[in-house]
Amino acid sequence: SAARRPAALAVAPRAAALASAVPDASASRGVFFDELTVVDGVAVLRLDGPGSVNTITFDMMDEVLRLWETIESDPAIKAVCFLSGKKDSFIVGADINMIKTTEDYDKLERDIMLGHDIFARFKAAGKPTVAAIHGP
Repeated sequence: SAARRPAALAVAPRAAALASAVPDASASRGVFFDELTVVDGVAVLRLDGPGSVNTITFDMMDEVLRLWETIESDPAIKAVCFLSGKKDSFIVGADINMIKTTEDYDKLERDIMLGHDIFARFKAAGKPTVAAIHGP
């Protein structure tokens, strides 16, 4: 039964309903994410970066970190659902061209570790976090 499932699994079936409750991009939209929307205690983050697919970039990590700080500090937010604004994928991986053109390898290492730190913060927040992944 749904009552016995972990909280993250209970959030997942609601992803379609959450997606329809999120307004389309607005003036307050970031470069990679639509405005943070909260629906019934669930923070909904729709990732829709520039280009035909979503890739992980250092700028995207900065933006998600700023949004996550809001989520962490709001006790009314009980769970988080990441959605994709792309039709056929969620995130295809790191932006390889960005990595290949980086000349400051110390900064590259720090930025990659920041990505790991962000996922650790997701886990440490104690708020069930799911990604509504779709595609082939």
